[in-house]
Amino acid sequence: MSEENNQKSYNVKCVVVGDSGTGKTCIAQRLAFNNFTDNPESTIGASNFTYLFEFGDTSLKLEIWDTAGQEAYRSLNRIFYKDAKIAILTYDITNNESFKNISTIWLPQVKECVDQNAILFICGNKCDKYDEEKVKEEDAKAYADTIGAMFAQTSALQGIGIKEMFSAAAKKYLSLIGIDFKEENNTE
Repeated sequence: MSEENNQKSYNVKCVVVGDSGTGKTCIAQRLAFNNFTDNPESTIGASNFTYLFEFGDTSLKLEIWDTAGQEAYRSLNRIFYKDAKIAILTYDITNNESFKNISTIWLPQVKECVDQNAILFICGNKCDKYDEEKVKEEDAKAYADTIGAMFAQTSALQGIGIKEMFSAAAKKYLSLIGIDFKEENNTE
């Protein structure tokens, strides 16, 4: 934290994890650059993006680590999870296996590596493909509740729910460390 002219400033590490093809890179790019890249190259290791949230006299720079979903890189991902205060566990609403892997692969790995008080967020991406939905929203919400996680459905393609999800996580972080925040002004 730094303070300048009564402005409080925080840097917070956030990891975005999940199976390959769930849209993790598209989610991070949608927030950071407000654009969508169809069929981005698979992430090798991790990519890093930043986004600045301003809540009145408090600013929070979110350092977003987009991690690889391929099995070959899973052990390497643990390095990128270290010191994360927010973890976005992402699945594709049209792919039941990607949702199952949240509980069997991603959550155990994240819990082993991130801060013990880290904010967990279950993110069902590709909600623009609602007609192809394989994972019911109510089932995913119920799962999020059982692990004490927040929940959102997003569409990186259409920009639905992305900024709101990250903003909710940022506000929750500030609340947990005892910071009162005011009206939001986001800058990019």
